[in-house]
Amino acid sequence: MATPLALPGALLGLAVGILGADAHAGLVSLVAAALAGSLGAVLVLSRRTGPGIACVALGISLLLGAWRGGAAALPSGPDSVAALIGRGEFHVAGTVIDDPRPRGTSQQVVLDDVAARVQGDAHALRG
Repeated sequence: MATPLALPGALLGLAVGILGADAHAGLVSLVAAALAGSLGAVLVLSRRTGPGIACVALGISLLLGAWRGGAAALPSGPDSVAALIGRGEFHVAGTVIDDPRPRGTSQQVVLDDVAARVQGDAHALRG
């Protein structure tokens, strides 16, 4: 039996899960998913299947959103490319793994095995 609330609940859960992972509040998404799933199970067992299915869809999509948001996290720390911001001029070397894509007046290229030389010192980089 389908319910008109299942799809909006699933989309809301996915969006909130991704935003929670971006805000480093993954635990909140997991607790909310457990509460939504538990409430959904109680509602389904009490024969209120429409709202119950919507709550289960919300809980499952919260988990999927939190997983998706966590899987897309960018590298950070002293060996990331972001650590080079504000350090002046440097040289970057790496292996091109994808065709360059035009972006206005420049090109975007995807590199692997990236290293940078900053003021004569070589640094291996991630991301």
